[in-house]
Amino acid sequence: MKLGGRTKGTPNKATQKIKDAYAKLLEDNLGTLQTDLSQLEPKDRLNFMLNLSEYILPKLARVEAEHEIKDTSVVLNIIPVAPKQANE
Repeated sequence: MKLGGRTKGTPNKATQKIKDAYAKLLEDNLGTLQTDLSQLEPKDRLNFMLNLSEYILPKLARVEAEHEIKDTSVVLNIIPVAPKQANE
């Protein structure tokens, strides 16, 4: 039995406020951010974008697939045929 605190599924208000404030900060500074990004070296710009994407895009789990392949060998018998003669 749980006493006090948030009930299951209720969002954390403080976390949501921080996310909203951060989103507003980025939104208000998109022009400056774009200018700063364009001044970076290409590899630094890519690293910045990859690091930022961790907070925007969900991380995908690695998936391993196993599949058993049964013997599907094919036997091909080649029978040589003599070429036809021109006078036949």
